[in-house]
Amino acid sequence: MKKTLLITISFFTLIALTLPLSIKAQEDTTPPKEVKYKAKILEITIEECPDNYGEGECYFFELEILDGEKKGEKVESIANQNDDPKLSYLNYKKGLKVYIVETEVAGETQYYIKEPLRKTSIMTLTIIFILIVIIIGGLQGVSSLLAILVAGPSPLER
Repeated sequence: MKKTLLITISFFTLIALTLPLSIKAQEDTTPPKEVKYKAKILEITIEECPDNYGEGECYFFELEILDGEKKGEKVESIANQNDDPKLSYLNYKKGLKVYIVETEVAGETQYYIKEPLRKTSIMTLTIIFILIVIIIGGLQGVSSLLAILVAGPSPLER
């Protein structure tokens, strides 16, 4: 009798202690929603950073969104060279197309540049590769390219 009572008390004590943990585990911990857009840099200015962006120089970008539901909208983005090391080696210039991310921070919509749009470069390199394979490989090169197209993506990517 004492043994059953001890087991029952232990069981309910264990449940009572772990209940707050299970409730906390079910709280909504989803990250803020991010939306990715293509954009074009309209203007870049380099000035001292505002107080809330740290020390050093900040890049102020004026951007025009090129796709999605906000197509045609003009937005601004601020990047601090200390926080974003890409600024020192990526040559951002007026007219460059980039990917931007829209995120909600403390109830305020903010945009930041993710990376340059590389579609043109990749297409150019692909065309050069195809031409070289055809020139060097001839008919066998063409059949190899067709085999690559028929095979499709790698099963590792699925």
